[in-house]
Amino acid sequence: MNGRDLYYLLAAFLQSKLLAPNLTATLYHKPPTAAFPYYSAGFYHLQSGVYHLHGTQLGDETSVTISPDGQ
Repeated sequence: MNGRDLYYLLAAFLQSKLLAPNLTATLYHKPPTAAFPYYSAGFYHLQSGVYHLHGTQLGDETSVTISPDGQ
């Protein structure tokens, strides 16, 4: 998957285009006792209100920061 495709996939998740809105809300809900940053649904949730992910595979390194509305 290239970077553009990854963005479209992540944005679709955050905009409830792949799961029902109630399921999306459950995935990205911050537990009341969670400290920042916390991890859920593949993302680190940062205190600034954005999501961040990072990973490597087969020599490629990916880093993504995306807003809750998929921007």
